[in-house]
Amino acid sequence: MKRILFFQLIIISLVISHTYTQVSINKPSMDIGTCSLPSQYFTLGTISITETQNGDFSSGSSRTIIIAAPSGTQFLANTGSLTVIGGRNLNNESMTITSTSITIQYNCNATNKLDAMTITGIKIRSTSNGNFTINRTGGNALINGFNAGTSMSGNITFNPIASNVYRTNPSISGLLDWNQASTWECNTVPPNDGTAKVVIRAYQNGSYNAGNTVYFSGLPLVNSLSIENNANFSAPGGNGAILTISGNLTIQSGGYLQQVNWSQSGINTIQIGGDFTNDGFMVSANGNGGNGLKIVMNGTSAQAISGSGSFRMIGNGPGTGSLIVENLADVELRSNFLSDNASGNAGNVLVNGTIRFLNETTKFYGIGNLQLIGKAILKAGTFNEHFAMSGNRIISNTSTIEYTNPTSSIALTNIPTMNLNNLIINNTIMGTTEVLNPLNLRGTLSMLGGTILNGSNIIQIGTSLTNKGSLNYTSGVIIGKLKRWFSSTNNGNQSGLFPIGNTVDFKRRFVTIEYTQATDGGGLTAEWLNEPMGTSVTNEPITTNCNGQFTINNTASGYWILSPSDGISNNEFKTYNITLFAEELYDFDNDCFITAVKRDNNQWIYSGIHVDNLGNALNPSIKRLNATGWSNWGFGGEGNPLPIELLTIQASCEKNQVSLNWITASEHNSESFLIEKSDNCMQWITSNEIPAAGFSNEQRYYSITDQRIEGLLYYRLTQRDFDGNSTIYDPIHVACKDESPFKIMIWPNPSENSLNLFINDAALIGISTISIKNILGLEVFSQKVVCEDGMNLFQLNDLNLPSGLYFIQVSNNKYFSEVVKHLVK
Repeated sequence: MKRILFFQLIIISLVISHTYTQVSINKPSMDIGTCSLPSQYFTLGTISITETQNGDFSSGSSRTIIIAAPSGTQFLANTGSLTVIGGRNLNNESMTITSTSITIQYNCNATNKLDAMTITGIKIRSTSNGNFTINRTGGNALINGFNAGTSMSGNITFNPIASNVYRTNPSISGLLDWNQASTWECNTVPPNDGTAKVVIRAYQNGSYNAGNTVYFSGLPLVNSLSIENNANFSAPGGNGAILTISGNLTIQSGGYLQQVNWSQSGINTIQIGGDFTNDGFMVSANGNGGNGLKIVMNGTSAQAISGSGSFRMIGNGPGTGSLIVENLADVELRSNFLSDNASGNAGNVLVNGTIRFLNETTKFYGIGNLQLIGKAILKAGTFNEHFAMSGNRIISNTSTIEYTNPTSSIALTNIPTMNLNNLIINNTIMGTTEVLNPLNLRGTLSMLGGTILNGSNIIQIGTSLTNKGSLNYTSGVIIGKLKRWFSSTNNGNQSGLFPIGNTVDFKRRFVTIEYTQATDGGGLTAEWLNEPMGTSVTNEPITTNCNGQFTINNTASGYWILSPSDGISNNEFKTYNITLFAEELYDFDNDCFITAVKRDNNQWIYSGIHVDNLGNALNPSIKRLNATGWSNWGFGGEGNPLPIELLTIQASCEKNQVSLNWITASEHNSESFLIEKSDNCMQWITSNEIPAAGFSNEQRYYSITDQRIEGLLYYRLTQRDFDGNSTIYDPIHVACKDESPFKIMIWPNPSENSLNLFINDAALIGISTISIKNILGLEVFSQKVVCEDGMNLFQLNDLNLPSGLYFIQVSNNKYFSEVVKHLVK
């Protein structure tokens, strides 16, 4: 029985082998755009019928294969050719072609040789649009695996071409001139009026071949251009050809924008008015000529450079490729761009318009060169992170650079020069820009948001009496020195504001200079010095319109240093108006009795005419008219200074205790702090008392702990003076709950730009608010959420918070969660 099964397996194996031994057929396919019906004729690719085993072609004389034209198509009579391999079994071959059929005739000997039959040059056209397959329909030739009905081609598609669409002819190969009618499917060159939508196609939809390319010449103007898979498109040899695309240029996956190996040298151009999308390749042939391609982005609305392909410069040999952003263009770079060609020659990036970047890591890189004439809007923290080329990088005296990263830096190590034209600081209210070397601006400094930290490095707006520069101010402060130029008279913030800030808490300490009499001309440098002014003050009374007369008995805890230079001297007696403004100045308690004073040697005196306070005691805005001479300026007034400047106070539940933390920015005559607590905000008991700093103009940090009690508790801070006076501050609350299970949890902690907040607190079911405060007690993030019973997960993304310690709390109308500390790296 086992032996019978063995022989059965042998027989089955032989049958299967014979069944699958048959000729192989190469089946070309075509995708044709029909311009009209009947269409023009297109050449079909090679059809080959090859024996895989001797005997696939049956022996005999006058063997025939008949191929009928598929319905809706016609063959071109008397075209094409038929070949067989000489000296083998097939001979006396012939082929007859009419519009409706192809008849192949041959003889076949019965010798033991493998044969192949090749059919080339068949031309076909459509009389109706559709999808067709060429099949064998008859004949007496018995061929293993090639019976009547067997397909001899892949899909042959005839599609009507949409209006204004022009596609290259895939039936012809070689170097195809744009301006030759035969290059195009419809035998018509695209009109040169900007309406044509052009598609560059691969030869016979086959694999990529560098020798098969379509090249433009002259000055064609089209609406859009797309390079399909395996298609190749090139600029010509020579010089001066310009292809203008008013819409998009698209390189599809597998498509090529290539500089062909031309022998001529020159520079040619592709201008793009829409988006440039590259999912394929940008290639330079290592060539004989020095031929470079300029790609110019010249749209009048927003454009993008994007795609998964290889963006790089295109040039032959020593030819120089360029990417140019024209003066009206606004382009966002969404993919990295290599600034040299395949031969290792440096290319050029020229920005005349505006260049933006998708994110912090998008960049130009390589050995190329940069010339920034227009505007660059940065997403990264530094200029060099986006312009990472090793060649020459020139920032012209007409350029504008905008910093938008919350943590930015300007230094000789991360930008080619510290001599800039226009600078825009726009890195959010909480953001900071460090200036680590002296910075000169010949144009405009625009402060739209964020703090500039420059310390002893002077920022100079303007360069001379004839180029004074200007300031466009919206928000933010400069922590350090600012120099401005003056000539003749001036008026307003644009020419006279110094938006200086307090070095302790970044509060505004602004001074504005407006010359009412033509100055000798030169520079003024302003900075805020966070030191007490002292008590050597004039005793002359000041007459006010708001509350009669007063005499100064107190001065501010800081003052401005105004240093003249470059032609203006301390003794210049040209009149000017000066306005001093301070935010949260805790030195006075009378809104009316405050004035501006100028230092004369070691005494603070009056210069010019007093104007009543336009602010209040906490935020004074004082002006003096027709002041003269230069020295330090500050505030003097009548009344007791507020004892302390309290920045923040926080209470949080920890494992076995409550932690209280507070910060003061300044203290005056401050003896101690009394900490009281209550469970109803009415009856208070003393929890602790600690010494204060007495007198201080620096931030002071205080911390105590108290016994933890479950439930809602209130704490309040009382500050006591040496003279027995005291100030009670508003109470804060803290709610300590059973720690198991957790109610609020953060992961990861520390984090960078995002975090996961877990809430498992029945008291927060419904609409609640997530609040994040910084160490100064300022709310930097708030978001309403809906909490359900049980575990809730909220993902907080793109927080963009500077590094530091933050406090997170969730609340609703009736309940406040515990405060959770979170560290941002």
